Amino acid sequence: MNSHDKESEFYKDPANQEPVGPARRRKTTLTEVVPIRLSTETLERARTKADNDGRSLAAWIRELIDSALDAEPDVDRLLAAHRLGTFSGVHRAARSAYQFDRTRDWLEPRLTR
Repeated sequence: MNSHDKESEFYKDPANQEPVGPARRRKTTLTEVVPIRLSTETLERARTKADNDGRSLAAWIRELIDSALDAEPDVDRLLAAHRLGTFSGVHRAARSAYQFDRTRDWLEPRLTR
């Protein structure tokens, strides 16, 4: 019997459905349910990770998504470095300079009127 089955059995008893301890409130309001399908193996791995973190599966998945979105710029840099090789830094600097020049070209005439 896995931890999910044990949890299901535990909560079938009405005595185990009473809240314990202080209420925990989310920082933000959740908007909608997003159904996803996972393989049995992925689901079990995710449940194990969530159990190890002491979180519900849904809370663990939300945290994972938030972390991935926060890390997106770093991941983009790593992928660019892999794709462009040693010139990724040069490419990034050139792109930054180009953006600076475009911004200056747009802004300068408006400031010198």
